[in-house]
Amino acid sequence: QDLTVQRIFNAFAVDVYETHAKIALEEDDINEYNQSQTQLKELYDSINGHENEEGNEGALKNMNEFVSYRIIYYVFLSGNKKYEGGSSDVLKIIHKLSPEQRTDPFIQHSLLVRAAVADNDYHKFFQLQDSAPNMSDYLMDKIVPSIRQSALQTICKAYRP
Repeated sequence: QDLTVQRIFNAFAVDVYETHAKIALEEDDINEYNQSQTQLKELYDSINGHENEEGNEGALKNMNEFVSYRIIYYVFLSGNKKYEGGSSDVLKIIHKLSPEQRTDPFIQHSLLVRAAVADNDYHKFFQLQDSAPNMSDYLMDKIVPSIRQSALQTICKAYRP
């Protein structure tokens, strides 16, 4: 909050929010993570195109990593009955991805996670979880209970006499 109140929008602020978001994921604090990722989105948007200005050098180096986390976070939210905007938010992010971002390994992984969840492909989901880059696994852990429930229903239907 202090950074926002003091109107600090530079690489230092990005680093603080990225670190805070990662700690929140490690501590399983999804609300704190969401606050950080919301601030990061605004910071990335305000710095994008100005990254060569003093104080902004390197501010966008982890942007694709955090965009991929946001995609997985919205996939998680789309399975939450209390949250209605998850799937449309994912589509908005996907629509805004540049061609360079679409080739980024973090973002490609998160798009595969989205597809696996949308297709109810529990086998692919768990394969992707095993190969999750950086901290994607922490967010994917949030989706696991619904994937397991869905997998169990599918398996029971398949083997029902």
